[in-house]
Amino acid sequence: MKNTRAIVAVLCVVFVAQGIAQTAEERTARTLEDRVDGFLNPLVQTNNFYGAVFIARGNRVLLKKGYGLASVEHGVPNTADSVFHIASVSKPFTATAVLLLAQRGLVDLKAPLSKILPDYPNGARLTLHHLLLHTSGIPDINVQPVYAELSLQHQSPASLVAAFKDLPLAFEPGARFSYSNSNYNLLALIIERVTGKSYGQFLRDEFFVPLGMNHTAHRDSAAAIIPHLVDGYAPRGRVALERAPWIDWSAKTGNGSLYSTGEDIWKWTRAFFGGRVLAPETLKLALAPQLTNIGIDSARGDLGYVWSIARHLDRQKIWFLGRSPGYSAAISYYPADDLTIAVFSNTYSIVTMPAADAFAAMVFGLPYDAPHVSDAPLSRQLADRLVGTYQFGPNAPVPNMKVKVVARDGHLDLEPDFARMAPSALLSTGDLSFIVRSYWLELRFEAEPNANATALRLFGARAERIP
Repeated sequence: MKNTRAIVAVLCVVFVAQGIAQTAEERTARTLEDRVDGFLNPLVQTNNFYGAVFIARGNRVLLKKGYGLASVEHGVPNTADSVFHIASVSKPFTATAVLLLAQRGLVDLKAPLSKILPDYPNGARLTLHHLLLHTSGIPDINVQPVYAELSLQHQSPASLVAAFKDLPLAFEPGARFSYSNSNYNLLALIIERVTGKSYGQFLRDEFFVPLGMNHTAHRDSAAAIIPHLVDGYAPRGRVALERAPWIDWSAKTGNGSLYSTGEDIWKWTRAFFGGRVLAPETLKLALAPQLTNIGIDSARGDLGYVWSIARHLDRQKIWFLGRSPGYSAAISYYPADDLTIAVFSNTYSIVTMPAADAFAAMVFGLPYDAPHVSDAPLSRQLADRLVGTYQFGPNAPVPNMKVKVVARDGHLDLEPDFARMAPSALLSTGDLSFIVRSYWLELRFEAEPNANATALRLFGARAERIP
Protein backbone atom coordinates (compact mmCIF):
# COMPACT_ATOMS: atom_id res chain seq x y z
CA MET A 1 0.00 0.00 0.00
CA LYS A 2 2.82 2.41 0.92
CA ASN A 3 4.55 1.65 -2.38
CA THR A 4 1.32 2.29 -4.28
CA ARG A 5 0.84 5.65 -2.55
CA ALA A 6 4.44 6.59 -3.32
CA ILE A 7 4.05 5.71 -6.99
CA VAL A 8 0.82 7.72 -7.19
CA ALA A 9 2.54 10.69 -5.54
CA VAL A 10 5.45 10.54 -7.98
CA LEU A 11 3.08 10.31 -10.95
CA CYS A 12 1.15 13.33 -9.70
CA VAL A 13 4.36 15.34 -9.45
CA VAL A 14 5.37 14.27 -12.99
CA PHE A 15 1.96 15.18 -14.44
CA VAL A 16 1.96 18.55 -12.69
CA ALA A 17 5.51 19.27 -13.93
CA GLN A 18 4.51 18.32 -17.45
CA GLY A 19 1.48 20.58 -17.20
CA ILE A 20 3.63 23.49 -16.04
CA ALA A 21 6.13 22.86 -18.86
CA GLN A 22 3.37 22.69 -21.46
CA THR A 23 1.83 25.85 -20.10
CA ALA A 24 5.20 27.62 -20.32
CA GLU A 25 5.69 26.41 -23.90
CA GLU A 26 2.21 27.52 -24.86
CA ARG A 27 2.80 30.87 -23.18
CA THR A 28 6.06 31.34 -25.11
CA ALA A 29 4.34 30.44 -28.38
CA ARG A 30 1.51 32.87 -27.65
CA THR A 31 3.99 35.64 -26.84
CA LEU A 32 5.85 35.07 -30.11
CA GLU A 33 2.60 35.00 -32.07
CA ASP A 34 1.46 38.23 -30.42
CA ARG A 35 4.75 39.92 -31.35
CA VAL A 36 4.66 38.67 -34.93
CA ASP A 37 1.04 39.78 -35.20
CA GLY A 38 1.98 43.19 -33.84
CA PHE A 39 4.73 43.50 -36.45
CA LEU A 40 2.69 42.29 -39.43
CA ASN A 41 -0.86 43.47 -38.80
CA PRO A 42 -0.15 47.14 -39.62
CA LEU A 43 1.43 45.96 -42.88
CA VAL A 44 -1.54 43.72 -43.64
CA GLN A 45 -3.99 46.54 -42.96
CA THR A 46 -2.16 48.85 -45.39
CA ASN A 47 -1.81 46.14 -48.10
CA ASN A 48 1.96 45.99 -47.67
CA PHE A 49 2.10 42.33 -46.64
CA TYR A 50 -0.02 39.29 -47.39
CA GLY A 51 1.65 35.95 -46.86
CA ALA A 52 2.66 33.26 -44.39
CA VAL A 53 5.22 32.83 -41.62
CA PHE A 54 6.86 29.60 -40.44
CA ILE A 55 9.26 29.55 -37.47
CA ALA A 56 10.78 26.39 -35.99
CA ARG A 57 13.60 25.73 -33.57
CA GLY A 58 15.04 22.23 -33.59
CA ASN A 59 12.15 19.83 -34.07
CA ARG A 60 9.63 22.20 -32.48
CA VAL A 61 7.37 24.47 -34.53
CA LEU A 62 7.09 27.86 -32.80
CA LEU A 63 4.70 29.52 -35.25
CA LYS A 64 2.98 28.73 -38.54
CA LYS A 65 0.36 31.20 -39.66
CA GLY A 66 -1.13 32.91 -42.69
CA TYR A 67 -1.75 36.65 -43.01
CA GLY A 68 -3.88 38.67 -45.39
CA LEU A 69 -5.46 37.29 -48.53
CA ALA A 70 -4.56 34.49 -50.90
CA SER A 71 -7.16 35.86 -53.33
CA VAL A 72 -8.19 39.49 -53.10
CA GLU A 73 -10.95 39.00 -55.66
CA HIS A 74 -12.61 36.22 -53.67
CA GLY A 75 -11.63 37.29 -50.17
CA VAL A 76 -9.85 33.96 -49.51
CA PRO A 77 -7.37 34.22 -46.60
CA ASN A 78 -3.83 32.93 -46.59
CA THR A 79 -3.19 29.99 -44.27
CA ALA A 80 -0.10 28.37 -42.80
CA ASP A 81 -0.30 25.78 -45.58
CA SER A 82 -0.67 28.19 -48.50
CA VAL A 83 1.70 27.56 -51.40
CA PHE A 84 3.88 30.40 -52.71
CA HIS A 85 6.28 30.89 -55.57
CA ILE A 86 9.65 31.28 -53.83
CA ALA A 87 11.41 33.16 -56.66
CA SER A 88 15.21 33.23 -56.27
CA VAL A 89 15.05 31.00 -53.20
CA SER A 90 14.95 28.39 -55.99
CA LYS A 91 18.66 29.07 -56.58
CA PRO A 92 19.93 27.20 -53.47
CA PHE A 93 18.20 24.07 -54.76
CA THR A 94 19.82 24.43 -58.18
CA ALA A 95 23.21 25.02 -56.57
CA THR A 96 22.81 22.02 -54.28
CA ALA A 97 21.98 19.85 -57.29
CA VAL A 98 25.22 20.96 -58.98
CA LEU A 99 27.25 20.20 -55.83
CA LEU A 100 25.60 16.78 -55.67
CA LEU A 101 26.76 16.09 -59.23
CA ALA A 102 30.27 17.22 -58.27
CA GLN A 103 30.18 14.93 -55.24
CA ARG A 104 29.35 12.03 -57.55
CA GLY A 105 32.25 12.89 -59.83
CA LEU A 106 29.99 13.83 -62.74
CA VAL A 107 31.16 17.44 -62.96
CA ASP A 108 34.17 19.48 -61.84
CA LEU A 109 33.41 22.94 -60.42
CA LYS A 110 36.69 24.39 -61.67
CA ALA A 111 36.91 22.67 -65.08
CA PRO A 112 36.10 24.59 -68.29
CA LEU A 113 32.43 24.57 -69.19
CA SER A 114 33.36 23.32 -72.64
CA LYS A 115 33.87 19.84 -71.15
CA ILE A 116 30.11 19.67 -70.53
CA LEU A 117 28.79 21.95 -73.29
CA PRO A 118 31.38 21.82 -76.10
CA ASP A 119 29.51 24.31 -78.28
CA TYR A 120 28.84 26.96 -75.64
CA PRO A 121 30.49 30.30 -76.56
CA ASN A 122 33.34 31.20 -74.20
CA GLY A 123 33.03 27.73 -72.69
CA ALA A 124 36.80 27.44 -72.38
CA ARG A 125 36.86 30.55 -70.13
CA LEU A 126 33.84 29.73 -67.96
CA THR A 127 33.42 27.27 -65.08
CA LEU A 128 30.62 26.08 -62.81
CA HIS A 129 32.39 28.03 -60.06
CA HIS A 130 31.77 31.24 -62.03
CA LEU A 131 28.12 30.41 -62.64
CA LEU A 132 27.34 29.53 -59.04
CA LEU A 133 28.86 32.78 -57.75
CA HIS A 134 27.59 35.19 -60.44
CA THR A 135 31.14 35.99 -61.56
CA SER A 136 30.78 34.70 -65.12
CA GLY A 137 30.14 38.02 -66.85
CA ILE A 138 27.13 36.52 -68.66
CA PRO A 139 24.49 39.28 -69.04
CA ASP A 140 21.27 38.88 -67.08
CA ILE A 141 18.52 37.47 -69.28
CA ASN A 142 15.88 39.33 -67.22
CA VAL A 143 17.00 42.73 -68.53
CA GLN A 144 17.29 41.74 -72.19
CA PRO A 145 14.65 43.24 -74.53
CA VAL A 146 13.59 39.76 -75.63
CA TYR A 147 12.69 38.67 -72.08
CA ALA A 148 9.30 40.44 -71.93
CA GLU A 149 8.01 38.29 -74.79
CA LEU A 150 10.00 35.21 -73.84
CA SER A 151 8.51 35.17 -70.31
CA LEU A 152 4.98 34.82 -71.71
CA GLN A 153 5.70 31.49 -73.39
CA HIS A 154 6.77 28.06 -72.23
CA GLN A 155 10.54 27.70 -72.11
CA SER A 156 13.12 24.99 -71.53
CA PRO A 157 16.64 25.50 -70.18
CA ALA A 158 17.90 25.09 -73.75
CA SER A 159 15.61 27.79 -75.14
CA LEU A 160 16.48 30.15 -72.29
CA VAL A 161 20.20 29.67 -72.82
CA ALA A 162 19.75 30.22 -76.55
CA ALA A 163 18.40 33.69 -75.75
CA PHE A 164 21.65 34.92 -74.19
CA LYS A 165 24.51 32.58 -75.12
CA ASP A 166 25.72 34.72 -78.05
CA LEU A 167 25.75 37.98 -76.07
CA PRO A 168 29.26 39.27 -75.33
CA LEU A 169 30.49 38.81 -71.77
CA ALA A 170 30.24 41.95 -69.64
CA PHE A 171 33.66 41.27 -68.10
CA GLU A 172 36.36 38.61 -67.88
CA PRO A 173 35.04 35.57 -65.95
CA GLY A 174 36.08 35.74 -62.32
CA ALA A 175 36.90 39.46 -62.44
CA ARG A 176 33.96 40.59 -60.31
CA PHE A 177 30.49 39.79 -58.95
CA SER A 178 27.43 40.78 -60.98
CA TYR A 179 24.10 39.11 -60.18
CA SER A 180 22.71 37.46 -63.29
CA ASN A 181 19.80 35.04 -63.51
CA SER A 182 21.30 33.66 -66.72
CA ASN A 183 23.90 31.78 -64.67
CA TYR A 184 21.21 29.60 -63.15
CA ASN A 185 19.33 29.03 -66.41
CA LEU A 186 22.64 27.66 -67.68
CA LEU A 187 23.11 25.52 -64.56
CA ALA A 188 19.64 24.01 -65.12
CA LEU A 189 20.65 23.07 -68.65
CA ILE A 190 23.86 21.48 -67.34
CA ILE A 191 21.89 19.44 -64.79
CA GLU A 192 19.72 18.12 -67.62
CA ARG A 193 22.65 17.32 -69.93
CA VAL A 194 24.64 15.52 -67.23
CA THR A 195 21.77 13.52 -65.69
CA GLY A 196 19.54 12.87 -68.68
CA LYS A 197 16.58 14.03 -66.59
CA SER A 198 14.60 17.24 -66.73
CA TYR A 199 15.52 19.88 -64.17
CA GLY A 200 12.24 19.43 -62.29
CA GLN A 201 12.43 15.65 -62.30
CA PHE A 202 15.98 15.61 -60.96
CA LEU A 203 15.07 17.87 -58.04
CA ARG A 204 11.96 15.82 -57.38
CA ASP A 205 13.83 12.50 -57.36
CA GLU A 206 16.85 13.66 -55.36
CA PHE A 207 15.33 16.13 -52.91
CA PHE A 208 11.59 16.62 -52.76
CA VAL A 209 10.31 13.03 -52.66
CA PRO A 210 13.01 11.61 -50.32
CA LEU A 211 12.52 14.49 -47.86
CA GLY A 212 8.73 14.43 -47.94
CA MET A 213 8.50 17.92 -49.44
CA ASN A 214 5.08 17.17 -50.86
CA HIS A 215 4.16 20.76 -51.71
CA THR A 216 7.38 21.77 -53.46
CA ALA A 217 8.09 21.48 -57.17
CA HIS A 218 9.36 23.18 -60.32
CA ARG A 219 6.48 24.84 -62.16
CA ASP A 220 7.02 23.76 -65.73
CA SER A 221 3.43 24.03 -66.97
CA ALA A 222 1.31 27.15 -66.82
CA ALA A 223 -1.75 24.93 -67.26
CA ALA A 224 -1.04 22.81 -64.17
CA ILE A 225 -3.47 23.09 -61.25
CA ILE A 226 -1.48 23.53 -58.04
CA PRO A 227 -3.53 23.02 -54.86
CA HIS A 228 -3.41 25.93 -52.39
CA LEU A 229 -1.27 28.13 -54.68
CA VAL A 230 -1.99 31.77 -53.85
CA ASP A 231 -2.45 34.60 -56.35
CA GLY A 232 0.31 37.18 -56.75
CA TYR A 233 -0.19 40.94 -56.38
CA ALA A 234 1.89 44.10 -56.67
CA PRO A 235 1.69 47.45 -54.84
CA ARG A 236 -0.07 50.24 -56.74
CA GLY A 237 0.06 53.81 -55.58
CA ARG A 238 0.18 54.45 -51.85
CA VAL A 239 -2.14 51.74 -50.48
CA ALA A 240 -3.72 49.81 -53.34
CA LEU A 241 -2.80 46.47 -54.93
CA GLU A 242 -3.08 45.18 -58.46
CA ARG A 243 -2.57 41.82 -60.06
CA ALA A 244 1.07 41.11 -60.78
CA PRO A 245 2.11 40.74 -64.43
CA TRP A 246 1.45 37.23 -65.73
CA ILE A 247 4.49 35.12 -66.58
CA ASP A 248 5.08 31.52 -67.58
CA TRP A 249 7.21 30.31 -64.68
CA SER A 250 9.16 27.96 -66.94
CA ALA A 251 10.91 31.15 -68.13
CA LYS A 252 12.64 31.13 -64.72
CA THR A 253 13.79 27.52 -64.81
CA GLY A 254 16.81 27.14 -62.54
CA ASN A 255 16.71 30.65 -61.12
CA GLY A 256 13.19 31.13 -59.78
CA SER A 257 10.69 28.50 -60.89
CA LEU A 258 9.97 26.62 -57.65
CA TYR A 259 6.98 26.87 -55.35
CA SER A 260 6.82 25.66 -51.75
CA THR A 261 5.45 26.07 -48.22
CA GLY A 262 7.06 27.10 -44.96
CA GLU A 263 6.87 23.58 -43.58
CA ASP A 264 8.55 22.12 -46.66
CA ILE A 265 11.36 24.68 -46.39
CA TRP A 266 11.81 23.61 -42.76
CA LYS A 267 12.17 20.00 -43.92
CA TRP A 268 14.81 21.21 -46.36
CA THR A 269 16.88 23.22 -43.88
CA ARG A 270 16.84 20.42 -41.30
CA ALA A 271 17.94 17.90 -43.92
CA PHE A 272 20.51 20.14 -45.62
CA PHE A 273 22.21 21.41 -42.48
CA GLY A 274 21.74 18.07 -40.78
CA GLY A 275 23.93 16.36 -43.38
CA ARG A 276 21.20 14.32 -45.08
CA VAL A 277 21.54 15.93 -48.52
CA LEU A 278 25.27 16.25 -49.14
CA ALA A 279 28.26 14.29 -47.83
CA PRO A 280 30.23 15.99 -45.02
CA GLU A 281 33.04 17.30 -47.23
CA THR A 282 30.62 18.60 -49.85
CA LEU A 283 28.48 20.22 -47.16
CA LYS A 284 31.59 21.92 -45.78
CA LEU A 285 32.32 23.24 -49.27
CA ALA A 286 28.72 24.39 -49.66
CA LEU A 287 28.89 26.45 -46.46
CA ALA A 288 32.34 27.96 -47.03
CA PRO A 289 32.33 31.65 -48.07
CA GLN A 290 33.58 32.04 -51.63
CA LEU A 291 33.07 35.81 -52.03
CA THR A 292 33.12 38.39 -49.25
CA ASN A 293 31.29 41.66 -48.61
CA ILE A 294 28.55 41.01 -51.15
CA GLY A 295 25.12 42.64 -50.91
CA ILE A 296 23.68 45.92 -49.72
CA ASP A 297 23.39 47.56 -46.31
CA SER A 298 22.21 45.18 -43.57
CA ALA A 299 22.11 42.29 -46.04
CA ARG A 300 25.82 42.67 -46.79
CA GLY A 301 27.82 39.54 -46.11
CA ASP A 302 29.57 36.62 -47.78
CA LEU A 303 28.40 34.44 -50.62
CA GLY A 304 28.86 30.70 -50.75
CA TYR A 305 28.03 28.24 -53.48
CA VAL A 306 24.53 27.70 -52.05
CA TRP A 307 23.70 30.39 -49.48
CA SER A 308 24.44 33.95 -48.46
CA ILE A 309 26.19 34.15 -45.08
CA ALA A 310 26.11 37.05 -42.63
CA ARG A 311 26.24 38.04 -38.95
CA HIS A 312 22.96 39.03 -37.34
CA LEU A 313 22.13 39.36 -33.64
CA ASP A 314 25.72 38.29 -32.90
CA ARG A 315 25.05 34.95 -34.62
CA GLN A 316 25.79 33.44 -37.98
CA LYS A 317 22.79 33.79 -40.28
CA ILE A 318 22.57 31.72 -43.46
CA TRP A 319 19.93 33.18 -45.72
CA PHE A 320 18.48 33.76 -49.15
CA LEU A 321 15.98 36.24 -50.57
CA GLY A 322 13.79 35.99 -53.64
CA ARG A 323 11.44 38.31 -55.53
CA SER A 324 9.51 37.58 -58.72
CA PRO A 325 6.29 39.09 -60.10
CA GLY A 326 3.69 38.89 -57.33
CA TYR A 327 5.82 37.05 -54.77
CA SER A 328 8.70 37.42 -52.34
CA ALA A 329 10.38 34.87 -50.09
CA ALA A 330 13.00 35.13 -47.35
CA ILE A 331 14.66 32.15 -45.69
CA SER A 332 16.94 32.48 -42.65
CA TYR A 333 18.70 29.70 -40.77
CA TYR A 334 20.72 30.18 -37.57
CA PRO A 335 22.90 27.06 -37.28
CA ALA A 336 23.94 27.53 -33.64
CA ASP A 337 20.27 27.55 -32.64
CA ASP A 338 18.87 25.24 -35.35
CA LEU A 339 16.36 28.01 -36.05
CA THR A 340 14.51 28.18 -39.36
CA ILE A 341 12.47 31.23 -40.34
CA ALA A 342 10.52 31.30 -43.60
CA VAL A 343 8.52 34.37 -44.61
CA PHE A 344 6.56 34.21 -47.85
CA SER A 345 4.59 37.04 -49.44
CA ASN A 346 2.17 37.34 -52.34
CA THR A 347 2.44 41.15 -52.51
CA TYR A 348 5.83 41.37 -54.29
CA SER A 349 7.47 43.42 -51.52
CA ILE A 350 10.77 42.37 -49.93
CA VAL A 351 9.53 43.35 -46.49
CA THR A 352 9.97 39.59 -46.05
CA MET A 353 13.67 39.94 -45.14
CA PRO A 354 13.42 42.69 -42.49
CA ALA A 355 10.45 40.75 -41.13
CA ALA A 356 12.52 37.55 -40.89
CA ASP A 357 15.28 39.46 -39.11
CA ALA A 358 12.81 40.91 -36.62
CA PHE A 359 11.24 37.50 -35.95
CA ALA A 360 14.69 36.06 -35.15
CA ALA A 361 15.20 38.83 -32.59
CA MET A 362 11.80 37.98 -31.10
CA VAL A 363 12.79 34.33 -30.70
CA PHE A 364 16.05 35.30 -29.01
CA GLY A 365 14.38 37.88 -26.77
CA LEU A 366 16.33 40.76 -28.32
CA PRO A 367 15.23 44.25 -29.45
CA TYR A 368 13.95 44.65 -32.99
CA ASP A 369 12.72 47.41 -35.27
CA ALA A 370 9.04 47.44 -36.16
CA PRO A 371 7.93 49.26 -39.31
CA HIS A 372 6.40 52.67 -38.64
CA VAL A 373 5.34 54.17 -41.94
CA SER A 374 3.09 57.15 -42.41
CA ASP A 375 0.99 58.15 -45.38
CA ALA A 376 0.24 61.59 -43.94
CA PRO A 377 0.93 64.43 -46.40
CA LEU A 378 4.28 66.21 -46.05
CA SER A 379 4.50 69.92 -45.48
CA ARG A 380 4.86 71.91 -48.69
CA GLN A 381 8.20 73.22 -47.40
CA LEU A 382 9.64 69.73 -46.80
CA ALA A 383 8.37 68.34 -50.11
CA ASP A 384 9.92 71.25 -52.02
CA ARG A 385 13.29 70.59 -50.34
CA LEU A 386 13.35 66.95 -51.49
CA VAL A 387 12.00 66.93 -55.06
CA GLY A 388 14.50 66.78 -57.90
CA THR A 389 16.59 64.42 -60.02
CA TYR A 390 19.37 62.37 -58.43
CA GLN A 391 22.09 60.32 -60.14
CA PHE A 392 24.10 57.35 -58.83
CA GLY A 393 27.78 56.87 -59.61
CA PRO A 394 29.44 54.27 -61.83
CA ASN A 395 29.99 51.82 -58.95
CA ALA A 396 26.37 51.71 -57.78
CA PRO A 397 24.38 48.45 -58.14
CA VAL A 398 22.76 50.07 -61.19
CA PRO A 399 25.61 52.22 -62.56
CA ASN A 400 24.76 55.87 -63.31
CA MET A 401 21.04 55.33 -62.81
CA LYS A 402 18.94 58.48 -62.43
CA VAL A 403 15.88 58.70 -60.20
CA LYS A 404 13.40 61.53 -60.11
CA VAL A 405 11.58 62.46 -56.89
CA VAL A 406 8.27 64.19 -57.59
CA ALA A 407 5.60 65.60 -55.28
CA ARG A 408 1.90 64.95 -55.80
CA ASP A 409 -0.71 66.23 -53.36
CA GLY A 410 1.76 66.39 -50.52
CA HIS A 411 3.23 62.94 -51.16
CA LEU A 412 6.47 61.87 -52.82
CA ASP A 413 6.91 59.35 -55.62
CA LEU A 414 10.12 57.83 -56.99
CA GLU A 415 10.51 57.55 -60.78
CA PRO A 416 13.66 55.62 -61.88
CA ASP A 417 15.01 55.65 -65.42
CA PHE A 418 15.81 51.92 -65.11
CA ALA A 419 13.44 49.53 -66.89
CA ARG A 420 13.66 46.86 -64.20
CA MET A 421 12.57 49.24 -61.45
CA ALA A 422 8.98 50.49 -61.52
CA PRO A 423 7.87 53.88 -60.19
CA SER A 424 6.87 53.71 -56.54
CA ALA A 425 5.26 55.71 -53.78
CA LEU A 426 7.53 56.82 -50.95
CA LEU A 427 6.13 56.19 -47.46
CA SER A 428 7.54 58.39 -44.72
CA THR A 429 9.33 56.83 -41.74
CA GLY A 430 10.72 60.10 -40.41
CA ASP A 431 11.79 63.58 -41.47
CA LEU A 432 14.18 62.58 -44.26
CA SER A 433 13.65 58.80 -44.31
CA PHE A 434 11.23 56.89 -46.50
CA ILE A 435 10.32 53.40 -47.65
CA VAL A 436 10.11 52.69 -51.38
CA ARG A 437 6.76 50.90 -51.21
CA SER A 438 7.07 48.66 -54.26
CA TYR A 439 10.31 47.15 -52.97
CA TRP A 440 10.35 47.97 -49.25
CA LEU A 441 13.78 49.49 -49.50
CA GLU A 442 14.92 52.30 -47.22
CA LEU A 443 15.61 55.65 -48.90
CA ARG A 444 17.17 58.53 -46.96
CA PHE A 445 17.80 62.08 -48.14
CA GLU A 446 20.88 64.07 -47.17
CA ALA A 447 20.11 67.72 -46.34
CA GLU A 448 21.18 70.44 -43.96
CA PRO A 449 18.41 71.89 -41.75
CA ASN A 450 15.94 73.95 -43.81
CA ALA A 451 18.05 73.45 -46.96
CA ASN A 452 17.38 71.51 -50.14
CA ALA A 453 18.51 67.88 -50.25
CA THR A 454 21.91 67.38 -51.85
CA ALA A 455 21.80 63.59 -52.19
CA LEU A 456 19.87 60.44 -51.35
CA ARG A 457 20.93 56.94 -50.36
CA LEU A 458 19.31 53.81 -51.78
CA PHE A 459 20.63 50.25 -52.36
CA GLY A 460 23.47 51.19 -50.00
CA ALA A 461 24.69 53.67 -52.65
CA ARG A 462 24.66 57.46 -52.86
CA ALA A 463 22.96 59.46 -55.60
CA GLU A 464 23.78 63.15 -55.90
CA ARG A 465 21.15 65.71 -56.76
CA ILE A 466 21.54 67.18 -60.25
CA PRO A 467 21.31 71.00 -60.03
